[in-house]
Amino acid sequence: MGGRMSEHRTRKWLIDDTEAFYASDPGRRAVVDDDRCMYRAEDGRKCAPGRWIMDDAYSPEFENYSASGLEDVLPDGLDSILMPEVRGHPMRFWDAIQHLHDYHSYWYGTEESTVRRKEYVRRLHADFDEPEEEAMAVWP
Repeated sequence: MGGRMSEHRTRKWLIDDTEAFYASDPGRRAVVDDDRCMYRAEDGRKCAPGRWIMDDAYSPEFENYSASGLEDVLPDGLDSILMPEVRGHPMRFWDAIQHLHDYHSYWYGTEESTVRRKEYVRRLHADFDEPEEEAMAVWP
């Protein structure tokens, strides 16, 4: 980012971006042959939290942990490895976004799976959207 100010990404924005990113091409999900989800697959695909892990902070060791597991094992917590524009969100938010990526039946491409995914996204918004004044904050 080179010292310039960037807009903080709200939870609402992250929810919508995550769904749109994977809905436009479910093959972008970082799911390997044994249906195991990864932060980063060898071919460059990334999971929802993995898209926001800084390249120089990523370690293959992360693949052994959920988002909340990383929070427990990283000395400075999950925020320390995330891009600055997505820091500061509660841990349970990252777990919920990870679930959106990981839950296979949201991405089958059927009407039923789309309805199921949209309902989960609606619940995410109900649980995590910020008040308007918080959402308008600009972070360094």
